[in-house]
Amino acid sequence: MISLTRTERFGILFVVGSLLLGQAVALYKKTAEVSYRYRASDSQALAQASQARAAAERRALKARLVRARIDPNTASLEELDVLPGIGPELAGRIIEYRAGEQFLQVEDLLKVKGIGPKKLEGIKKYLKVGTQ
Repeated sequence: MISLTRTERFGILFVVGSLLLGQAVALYKKTAEVSYRYRASDSQALAQASQARAAAERRALKARLVRARIDPNTASLEELDVLPGIGPELAGRIIEYRAGEQFLQVEDLLKVKGIGPKKLEGIKKYLKVGTQ
């Protein structure tokens, strides 16, 4: 067996202790780190929350903007888009329809594809045709 002096044993003990302490500190730092990386599911959840918030803001904006009655025969795409339940696509269909035939009464909007009795009932209070 190898015989070490007291100083040598102390030196070896000091080096081993230092290595163990260094490993303990590194492990502590690693566990105490805050990870700012997003997982794919986090990104999807953030995107869904953002879309839901945008849809809610759009509905609130529509509710605030619809104050006066508008004439579907003269309203712009933006004015029609503000009506609740009417998006840009349906507003475009209204404009296409009126290019060929004017609306004589609000109920004539039922002739536009995508507008049924329930939708018409929801927007009727915001519309007027001519001098109604």
